Amino acid sequence: MCRINLDNQKPGSCQNKPACLSACKKRVEGSAIQEINARCSIGKKCACYAPCPK
Repeated sequence: MCRINLDNQKPGSCQNKPACLSACKKRVEGSAIQEINARCSIGKKCACYAPCPK
């Protein structure tokens, strides 16, 4: 899995997981990425992970 960084992430932004996932989906909108996961990274920031391009 490759990490996709979200811009303007504030510490604690991952406390709302559905909002985090929604931000991740918005980030890859219009690209070929179909599957994306949201996880919490250091500082409880929202992080997105998707399968790496081949």
